[in-house]
Amino acid sequence: MSLSGTQPQTTTATPDRRTAWLGLSFRARAIGAFVAFGIGLWVALAAAIILNARVAVEEEVSSSFAVASLYLTSRKAALEEADTPDDLLEELGLQSGATRHVRALVMDGAGRVIAPPGPATLAGDDDDDDEQEPPAWFFNLLAIERLRDDIPLAFRDGGAATVVLMSEPHDEILEVWQDFRLIMPVTIGFTILLMGASVLLLNTVFRRICAVTDGLEHLHGGRMDVRLENLGIPELAAIADRFNDLAERLSLREAENRDLNRRLLTLQDDERRQIAQDLHDEIGPYLFGLRSAATRASGTVESVAGPAGDLADLAQAIQVRMRRLITSLRPMALGEVPLAELVEDLVATLTRLDGACAIGLTIRTGPASYGEAADLTVYRFIQESVVNALRHGQPRRIDVEVGESAGDLVARVSDDGSGPRADAADRHGYGFAGIADRARALGGVWNRPVRRDGITLADLRIPIEHRHVAEHQDTEATP
Repeated sequence: MSLSGTQPQTTTATPDRRTAWLGLSFRARAIGAFVAFGIGLWVALAAAIILNARVAVEEEVSSSFAVASLYLTSRKAALEEADTPDDLLEELGLQSGATRHVRALVMDGAGRVIAPPGPATLAGDDDDDDEQEPPAWFFNLLAIERLRDDIPLAFRDGGAATVVLMSEPHDEILEVWQDFRLIMPVTIGFTILLMGASVLLLNTVFRRICAVTDGLEHLHGGRMDVRLENLGIPELAAIADRFNDLAERLSLREAENRDLNRRLLTLQDDERRQIAQDLHDEIGPYLFGLRSAATRASGTVESVAGPAGDLADLAQAIQVRMRRLITSLRPMALGEVPLAELVEDLVATLTRLDGACAIGLTIRTGPASYGEAADLTVYRFIQESVVNALRHGQPRRIDVEVGESAGDLVARVSDDGSGPRADAADRHGYGFAGIADRARALGGVWNRPVRRDGITLADLRIPIEHRHVAEHQDTEATP
């Protein structure tokens, strides 16, 4: 039971760390790897220097001690002729400053030191700076087992003494410490410079990669005119070339699609215009004749006056419906009057739909027309936006604005109503879908109604490709 209780803690720790590592950006992971590599390099270099120095200190001190021991043994007879312990040390050549790695003491029969220690104990001279001394931890890392050799002496006067020869690694360790103090800072500094250069190089590469990423974002957003300049890295030149080739192909394909959509839109408008014309020309005269005949019949025979009057009323109602149908298919004045007059007539008609809502109009296009496709798109946008606001928002005021801005024909409809329904973004009505299709076919952008700061705003932007001054023309009478 206890094992099953502790198992989840051990299994979740590793995935959490792995998730945290994978959550870092590649740049952060690369910098972390550089830092870890640098620290590992420093530790490995320090360990190699210490291990190599330990072996060298042991070999150097052992060799010096063996030579000194052999020398003392060979001079034993001559040493016993010395008058004083100091003379003895001088005879041995172990006076201050004459030896390395060993020291010698002269002791009497009672074990008392009767001659001062050799220079090895004073390898760092008194006037040396204390900062040159290795720290205790470094000395302990390189410390080796002390070697000792006792050589008894018997003097002519009957006295006895013992020369004690001992190894002393202090001066060798001091040399290693001086080398260590020089090599490690240089290595650390060089590694830091190398890591800094690597990070700078990495940032340079990432900036180039980010340029490619930004270009892809622009392509995703519909900006097919974006191109990548020379990235300055030969390995990325192929990516830049492929990107620019892709952008060029997408631009051409988008132009072809826009041209196709424009042609389809033109064909659709032509078909609607033809249907409206056929309804006007073919059915209109018959309705007019039917209404005239019913009116004449109601005034000749009294028995049929009532039914004939009803027939005349029905014919008139059909004519009214026919006018509305023809207008919905295609405004009769489209292409024959400026856009401003077309919009003014539309706003006047829409104002009669709801007398409680005021509709303001600001139009700055003058006597210009922008082609039937663009004029009709603006017309439908204003019509659908106002009707939608009246139907769902219950506004007290609606403002319509039409004008030119930065080479585009711009139309905006704003109101102070309650705004679109919460699920409006997921519902695509036929009216708004048609406006979106028309705007896209003309290379423009339509933004659906959005409520901000108490105002609901929808706007349409279409590039201006045709602009001319429209002249008034006489239109045929409606049925």
